[in-house]
Amino acid sequence: MPGLDRPIHAPILALLLAALAGGCNRPASAPAPAPVRAASAPAEAQNVLLISLDGLRWDHMSLFGYERTTTPNIDWLGRHGTTFDTVIATGGSTKTSLTSLLTGMDYRYHQIFDHGQRLPADFTTLAEAFRDGGYLTAAVVATPMLSRQLGYDQGFLVYEDFERTPGASDYVRATRVADRMLAVLGRATQAEAKAPFFLYAHFEEPHPPWHPPSPWLGIPEAEQRYDSQPFDLGCSYVPRPDELRAVTREQRAEWIDQYDGAILQADREIGRVLAFLRDAALLERTLVAVTTDHGYDLLDKYAFGHGYGVSEEIIRTFLVLYDGRRTDAWPAPAAMQARTFDIGPTLLARVGLAAPVEFEGLDLVTQADRLPRFAFSIDSGVVAVRTPELKLVHIDFAGARPKPASIPAFGFQLYDLRTDPGETLDLKDRLAAAFQELRAEYDRLERDRSREYVVGTRTPLDDETTARLRSLGYVN
Repeated sequence: MPGLDRPIHAPILALLLAALAGGCNRPASAPAPAPVRAASAPAEAQNVLLISLDGLRWDHMSLFGYERTTTPNIDWLGRHGTTFDTVIATGGSTKTSLTSLLTGMDYRYHQIFDHGQRLPADFTTLAEAFRDGGYLTAAVVATPMLSRQLGYDQGFLVYEDFERTPGASDYVRATRVADRMLAVLGRATQAEAKAPFFLYAHFEEPHPPWHPPSPWLGIPEAEQRYDSQPFDLGCSYVPRPDELRAVTREQRAEWIDQYDGAILQADREIGRVLAFLRDAALLERTLVAVTTDHGYDLLDKYAFGHGYGVSEEIIRTFLVLYDGRRTDAWPAPAAMQARTFDIGPTLLARVGLAAPVEFEGLDLVTQADRLPRFAFSIDSGVVAVRTPELKLVHIDFAGARPKPASIPAFGFQLYDLRTDPGETLDLKDRLAAAFQELRAEYDRLERDRSREYVVGTRTPLDDETTARLRSLGYVN
C-alpha cells in the first residue's frame, strides 16, 4: 500500500496513541503499530475534520428550514460555509454509504453491502490519501459497521471503534464519541505535533434505539424514559398492515420527538468539539465537513428505518462545508445532484491534495459541471435511478418480506420530483420515453452489479460486534 514504508515522526505517533490510552481497542498485550512516516505536508497545511451522523434526515435539520432547532451548531457551520442539500446516498445502508465515503467509490464498483464484508486491502482509502499527503490520520467511529476487524482502520494511524474497551456498550452515544475526539485533538494539537490532522468521526445518533433526553416530549428531561422503540426493532423494518393500522398519530409524533431529540444530542457534542477548536485558535485553520450516511423513513412511506427503501427521506442527504480560513463562503452551488463518493475528492481538493486515481468522485466546488446526470442508490430489494428531475424506483423484496399496501405492485415506479416530491404518483406509463431512458440506466447498473468487479471478503463477526449490530436492529 502506498506510503506504508515511510517512517512517521515517532513522538507525534506516540502522542496520538496516548490520546486513546485506556480506550483503544487493542488488547493490552498487542504491540503498538509499526512506526510509519507520512510525506511532509505543505507549510501551513489545513486541518480536516469530517463528521458523519447515522440516519440524519436533511429535512429534520433547522439548517434546511425544519421548524425545530435541531442542529444549531451545524447551522452555524452552514451559515458561514457552503451547504449542498442534494447529495444522493450510494445506498440506504450504513455499510454501503460509508464505504463510498471512505473510498471515493460508487457501490457498483466496491459492491460492499453485507455487515460482514471486509474492506479489501488493495483499495485506496481517503485516510491513506491524507496520510500520504503528510497528515496525521485518526478516526473515532461509533458504528460496528466500520469495525477494525473488517479493515476500516486502513490508512488511520489511530483508530477507535469502541470494541473490546472497558465499559463498552451496545450503543456508543455521542458524548463518548466527542470525548474521544477531544482526547485525540488535544494530543494532536500539542506543540510537538507540527503535522496537520485528518480526523474522521461517526456519530450513531440519530439512529435508534434512542435515548433521553428530548426537549420536545413535553415532560421534564429527568423524567423521560424511552421504554420501547417502534416495533421494538429500531432499524430496518417493514411493518405488516395490521401493525401500521395500530400506530396512532400520537405514537408516531412521540417517536419523531425522540428522533429529533437524538439529532440535538449529537449536534450539542459537535458544538463541544467546535468550541475546543475555537478556544485553541484552530478553527480558522480547519476545514470542517458534516454529512450523513443516509436518511430515515419515519413511516412517511411504508417502513420504519432505512433497510428496505430508497425514498427521498432515505437517499437524499446533504453536505455542510466550512472553511475556517475564508471570511466568506464559497459561492452557493447551483442546483446539483451530488453523490456520497464526491465528498472525499472535494475535501482533498480544498487542501490542495490530488484524489487517488481510483476515486470516482468529483470536486463539488470546481467540477460541479462534470457531475453525471444519473445517480444510483441501492438497498435490500430496492434500487433507485435518480436525475435532478425524475426518479425510477424498482422494488422486489425477497422472501417473506410483506408488500406494503402503499405499493400497488412490485416492480418499477417513476416519479417526477418537481411536481410530486412525496413520490405518490407513478408516471411510468405517461412518461414512456423518460421511463425507457431511466430503465436503460437501471439495466446498466444491474449488469455492472452482476460483474462483481470487487467483492469484499466476508469475515465472521465476533460475538460482541454481532451483539452491537443486534442492539441497533441490523441483526434479528
